[in-house]
Amino acid sequence: MASGEYDYYIDVLDLIKKELKENGYDIFQICNEKSYRLTCDRCFISLNKKQEAYLISKAALLITNENYSSYIASTFNTKSILLYSVFNSKNTAPIWNKDSQYILESYRDWE
Repeated sequence: MASGEYDYYIDVLDLIKKELKENGYDIFQICNEKSYRLTCDRCFISLNKKQEAYLISKAALLITNENYSSYIASTFNTKSILLYSVFNSKNTAPIWNKDSQYILESYRDWE
């Protein structure tokens, strides 16, 4: 869903890339043909759901916005940072393995 896309992955990557590299982690992106390409070790374009689930199951950490990937990560107990901007995480966060999830939400002052 376009309104749920996270616009600051470049900034997030800039903040953590050096630390990840120094600790031996590779960075990969899962995207589609229309997605902005991050400067990372590998970019996987238009995977099927089984391929995406396999990559997530093997990942040391997943950083994702509020989408299908966060639910897959929770089923595999993959450590995750979940970025919420549009929807409230109380209503849409994955329900499994909550101790492996760190949720970041944007400030919402709906009044």
